[in-house]
Amino acid sequence: MTKAKSKLIEVQDVSIVDIGDQGMGIGKDPEGKVYLIQNAVPGDTMDIEVKMRRSRVSYARPIQRTADSPWRQVPFCTHFGVCGGCKWQHMAYEGQLEYKQKNVFDALTRIGGIKEPAIRKIQSVEHDRYYRNKLDFSFGNNRWLTEEELSDETILNKNALGFHRPGSFEKIVDIQHCYLQSDPSNEIRNFIREFANTNQLTYYNVKLHIGLLRNLVIRTALDGSTMVTLVFGQDQPESIIEINKAILSQFPDITLYNIINLKFNDTTFDLEPILIHGRGYLIESLGHLKCRVGPKSFFQTNSKQAWKLYQFIEEFADLKGSELVYDLYSGTGTIGLFLAHHAAKIVGVEEIKEAVDDAILNAGENRITNAFFYAGDVKKMLQDGLFEREGRPDLVILDPPRSGLHQDNIPILLESGAPRIIYVSCNPATQARDLKLLSTGYEHVISQPVDMFPHTGHIENVTLLHRIK
Repeated sequence: MTKAKSKLIEVQDVSIVDIGDQGMGIGKDPEGKVYLIQNAVPGDTMDIEVKMRRSRVSYARPIQRTADSPWRQVPFCTHFGVCGGCKWQHMAYEGQLEYKQKNVFDALTRIGGIKEPAIRKIQSVEHDRYYRNKLDFSFGNNRWLTEEELSDETILNKNALGFHRPGSFEKIVDIQHCYLQSDPSNEIRNFIREFANTNQLTYYNVKLHIGLLRNLVIRTALDGSTMVTLVFGQDQPESIIEINKAILSQFPDITLYNIINLKFNDTTFDLEPILIHGRGYLIESLGHLKCRVGPKSFFQTNSKQAWKLYQFIEEFADLKGSELVYDLYSGTGTIGLFLAHHAAKIVGVEEIKEAVDDAILNAGENRITNAFFYAGDVKKMLQDGLFEREGRPDLVILDPPRSGLHQDNIPILLESGAPRIIYVSCNPATQARDLKLLSTGYEHVISQPVDMFPHTGHIENVTLLHRIK
């Protein structure tokens, strides 16, 4: 005897009071129970259907909205809710900024234990569309199908070029138009798809690890120049030559690279890009700083907003020309290089060797002779006496990954004697945790949130700390 499917619980009059960084609304019912709800905006009131019950927070989906938030808007992208990007697109930009500001305040007060943090108004973006300078697309022969398509047995072409469906390593959402990157990004991607389908080129199958076309990376610069890296999952010289010719006949001014990736993972940093056409790099500007960007370069993906971010760092640094500045987790060294003309010496440390190579290259391109970059783990280099060898810091700039500082670094920073620390973070929660650990020696002076990625929950926060006398 088959068990009858249990009926989902319906809850009425749920008020949406907040929003999470994954785009889920946070709702409370009249009894105070908390729910994470798809497609909900703070200020909405709705009836919901509970999909997964938990003791603290349950997951639900809307049945109907009984009142719309004043911030609710119609998403401008047809792929909204499917591709996994731009998860806050259903909320007006003013509302996004308010909740990002709230995110920083909540982190500093609740996690950091700072009673009344001085937080400036968040720096908004000038343009909330076409702001990224790099996008990574995937080819796949297992396209994400809509509910209507699932019932249509006549669909034969399941090839897709786009983004991975969230929660699925094999399903690819076929992207027709993406609002994240300016032209010619959409034209290039759609041209390659059309050529591949017309010429019956095979798309990658992630389970079987077969298929010619695997990944596509498109970079654009503010001056309009474009770099395309086409990654192949099989070495088929004739087909590769044909698609290269087709791309260059349509887009003759681009820089084009090929990578052959026969591995079982998509990482290509251990593989050699083959230059097919063009000068081999883009030049991107961050104010007075010119940066050479290659196919493997790590670079801020929102160039215009990165310049604003760096201007805040420059302001907080308040350099007079005699200082020794440490740029820890320096990446491609752009922060240190941006400040170099105001300091006596810059010392950068970064774990990824390719990023350090870029930093050294860009120091030469900008004729900067007082910046020195080292490849190595920050924790290990600090423990091995970096400050003793290079000199005691006048300023330490921290820009760690989302996970924040390694806890072993905290005592070394506390003992560094640095009068000031600037902590740049893309995760206010881990930043606040680290600020609390540093609070025995440093006090919070001011924070400046910067919106780098509109229509997402991501936020950068620049914080200035002063040593407690």
